[in-house]
Amino acid sequence: GRYDAPWSKTMVGYPGHFEDEWYCLEVTYNYGIQVYTPDNALLAFGLGVRDVPSTLASARAKGYASDGHRVVGPDGYVFELLPLRRPEPFLYVKVGVEDLDKAVQFYSALGMQETNLMVSGLAEYSAVEYPAGWSVPLVLVPKPGVQWTDWSGRLAVSMPAGEISERYKQLPAERVVHELGEVDEALGKLVITIVRDPDGFETCLVSSEFFDPS
Repeated sequence: GRYDAPWSKTMVGYPGHFEDEWYCLEVTYNYGIQVYTPDNALLAFGLGVRDVPSTLASARAKGYASDGHRVVGPDGYVFELLPLRRPEPFLYVKVGVEDLDKAVQFYSALGMQETNLMVSGLAEYSAVEYPAGWSVPLVLVPKPGVQWTDWSGRLAVSMPAGEISERYKQLPAERVVHELGEVDEALGKLVITIVRDPDGFETCLVSSEFFDPS
């Protein structure tokens, strides 16, 4: 990676449901990096909970700041708590974009489609997701002066290898961070690429044939 140093990762999700069933957060620790500069691009994670008031009260009791239905974690990440709509609790990732039309065009090239996901409190936005459920929905919100840093991480999507290859062909060179690579591993064929949207937010596409069994 860009830090040229050892790293480790931890998958954070819900008990009894691994990342091939429900979405999760992949927390990466880069050894020697003590702090990241927060940015204004990763706006919030949407989470469904059974009881919003009691969950907010529990967060406050543990010392976390809250504002309305929003809780701010220890590193400044915002979690928007909403009534549970489905068994899967991860509802969306909300991100800022400079140009909404260009952002939708980019994610459409990755195979996402616009959806009628309702998000309260926004005058203008677009929600995109994979019909097959390969990724948590993205809520794209117009935000002038948006800037991405490593603090915001990247989106990781597991999908069939053939689909990755087809999507890669549709992207201009300036959108590619890591060129398409194919490696035969014991768990299956690893096909991977990293691309970025017009604002710099990165998406890692990795083959489900390899990723899901791992």
